[in-house]
Amino acid sequence: MIKSGKVRGQAEVIEKWVLFTAAVSTVYDKGTAVCYNRDYGTDTDVEGDRDNQVEPPSSSNNHRFAGVLVDSVSFSSVQTEKWVKIYEPGGFAEIALYQDTVVNVGRVSFLHSGGVNTARFGQMGFPGRGSAIPMQTVTNSLENDYDGLGVIDATDMITLTVTDSADFEVGVSRVLMLAGENDGTATFAPGLYGIASITDATHIVLDSMVADVVSTSTITVSFVVIDGENPTCLAYLEDGVESGGVDWVSPLNAGQVGLAYSPYGKTYIPGIGTLAADCDVTFADGLLFGQRKGFFVIGVIGGNDVTLDFVVNGRQLDGSALTEVLGMDAVGDAWYGEWMGSWRTIGLVGATEG
Repeated sequence: MIKSGKVRGQAEVIEKWVLFTAAVSTVYDKGTAVCYNRDYGTDTDVEGDRDNQVEPPSSSNNHRFAGVLVDSVSFSSVQTEKWVKIYEPGGFAEIALYQDTVVNVGRVSFLHSGGVNTARFGQMGFPGRGSAIPMQTVTNSLENDYDGLGVIDATDMITLTVTDSADFEVGVSRVLMLAGENDGTATFAPGLYGIASITDATHIVLDSMVADVVSTSTITVSFVVIDGENPTCLAYLEDGVESGGVDWVSPLNAGQVGLAYSPYGKTYIPGIGTLAADCDVTFADGLLFGQRKGFFVIGVIGGNDVTLDFVVNGRQLDGSALTEVLGMDAVGDAWYGEWMGSWRTIGLVGATEG
């Protein structure tokens, strides 16, 4: 760990060299997040490399935030690891963004569910490692549809309907797909997509499909159009407990039991036009005392609800037994909990405990 930046006009940063293992033939943007691979090597061996092995964020390592890349990193077709420099929590850094920021206002957290090279900072999660306080006002979002009402043509999975494409640039602006309607036919692929062409004021064509196969009619999506190849801002990287970052889920339209989720951080649930049956999260016990988890509905869910079903009873706000959380279907509905030997509700908006 090396601290630097103790002269006027230069923010203090904390630098560290780490070994970054990632995908071949891929570029990772400056300011994107990386997480430690804390189970590197043989479990029973003393492995000092667990202190310097990092990888792209995922739902299994998002509680081991390491820092952000100081520079962009490019892997060739035969490379899978490189020594790189990161900025660590407790100091300042330029972070990659997917939404606008205002100097010294709010908090942004890293995304760990968006696919390759998408560990950018946007929605607010819990405080701590993996979250940052913006120290610069930056306008980089040309258009966003976080509530899940964006529309993509399911017959080609590349034609996106937008409000106004006037400020978009082919080959420069990029579209971050966060979540999408799951109709049971096509599997949505969150990720960072380029703009191949602009058809007219309200339609653009992406450079690849946002699902594995085409479907019928239209598919609704949550997305943001980013201005430029890699907008960044100066920010203070929070230290302390792990925030877990943020992720997005794409519930099955037909409803389901066992919606996949990350056990750490804050999960955003997009709008769904018609949910044919409840979509249930089978909520397992926590692993660490103080582990925090949140679910937040960011778009209207029609027909039925997203529910939490606790494998082992927890505690409601009033101290009584907590077996489930019901009725998460309106914008702003949310549940926040902390693991203290059992899950304990620490915040509830709109939803109902049972």
